[in-house]
Amino acid sequence: MIEIKKQILFCFQGYSRKGAALSFLKRYDEAISVYEEGLKIDPSNQQLLADLETARKDSAEPSSSGLGFFSDPKFITQMMTNPKARELLKDPETAMLMKMMQQQPNNTS
Repeated sequence: MIEIKKQILFCFQGYSRKGAALSFLKRYDEAISVYEEGLKIDPSNQQLLADLETARKDSAEPSSSGLGFFSDPKFITQMMTNPKARELLKDPETAMLMKMMQQQPNNTS
């Protein structure tokens, strides 16, 4: 019986870690699927339930497309302090593209 409990714990940890990694990468749909798979094995696992709820909430936020960081003022400040990035931003086309991505971070077309 103890061996079965250890296997279930190890299995749960694998789902939890994989889901956390996918969430960190903002691949929320995949993270949600992983958490749901884990919950098929242990439907009452509080950690998986909490992580699933967080992933669902994060996936519903507008910046979840992965490009929302362009509208973050800290990101722009960091770009301007980087000599290579600052050189790139001197190009009018690049500067225009950056401004567009700041104003419409979810527009990937």
